[in-house]
Amino acid sequence: MLDDAASELTQSDVALEGLVKINAPVPLGRLHIAPLLSRLQSKYPELTLAFTLTDALIDPVQEGADIIVRVGRVIDSGLIGRVVSGHRYLLAASPDYLASHQPIESPLDLLQHSCLLYKGQQGAQRWYFKPTSDEAFRTLDLRGSMKSNNAEVLVAAALAGQGIVLFPSWLFSPASFKEECLIKLLPEWKLSASAEDMYVQLLSPQNRLRSRKVREVSAFFLKEIGTPPYWEQV
Repeated sequence: MLDDAASELTQSDVALEGLVKINAPVPLGRLHIAPLLSRLQSKYPELTLAFTLTDALIDPVQEGADIIVRVGRVIDSGLIGRVVSGHRYLLAASPDYLASHQPIESPLDLLQHSCLLYKGQQGAQRWYFKPTSDEAFRTLDLRGSMKSNNAEVLVAAALAGQGIVLFPSWLFSPASFKEECLIKLLPEWKLSASAEDMYVQLLSPQNRLRSRKVREVSAFFLKEIGTPPYWEQV
């Protein structure tokens, strides 16, 4: 124990160096991880970063990844890490769209609207609704003018007045709501694109966490994102 403590103290005086491989989903990585990398390298200039973006669920051991940012259910995957946040979904449309269409007072009203739907590897997105209570989720078969496998394309379409979107809070710019480019809808309902609870997680294979550089880079991300995450300002 004393030898381990002495080794840890000695390592803490040594600059972090070497390669750290980071993997993240495309929109979350581009919007929230990529902007942190310059600050990370300013703090640890001897580090080399390999940053990959993919929406595929990778095997971090096979891919040699050190840190994985993952969006999904919390499962016993053999990976070690932290839940960064849950998913708070927001239903939104532009003022121009809302001014020229029927009011939205309940989820059933969405059947008369253009819903901009994400369509990924699992098929078209489904929207789930329930009052803010313990009732079961309900879902609707929605129609819309656009489907895309890129969530940012759909948010841009909503900003342009083409319809309504449902996405996690981290996908929206806080300025979109502060400047009323988008309006939040049905705030009294719990909204989701999944019947199961989803989370943003920061994970590593267990053997990678023996590395001081992996632990400190993970801690850096957690500190910069904050608790609750800064994107919850929307």
